[in-house]
Amino acid sequence: MLGIGWSELLLIAVAIIIFTDPKDLPKLMKDLGGFVRKAREFGKGITDVINKDLTETNKYIKDINGEIQKTFEVPEVKK
Repeated sequence: MLGIGWSELLLIAVAIIIFTDPKDLPKLMKDLGGFVRKAREFGKGITDVINKDLTETNKYIKDINGEIQKTFEVPEVKK
């Protein structure tokens, strides 16, 4: 995640706890939770759009493949 490991995240969290006023900490955690929720929703939205586009592309490729198979189908020769 952006080149930040768990140890760096832990250090940042400890620094925030130390340097933030205890009265402001609940609001800060609520805001952080809202940010994480919005980031997840945004990521899910992007994933949904990509999956929809890939599904449509796969259907289109299968349709083209079926048309190609019909075009190059050689009828059986009877003797």
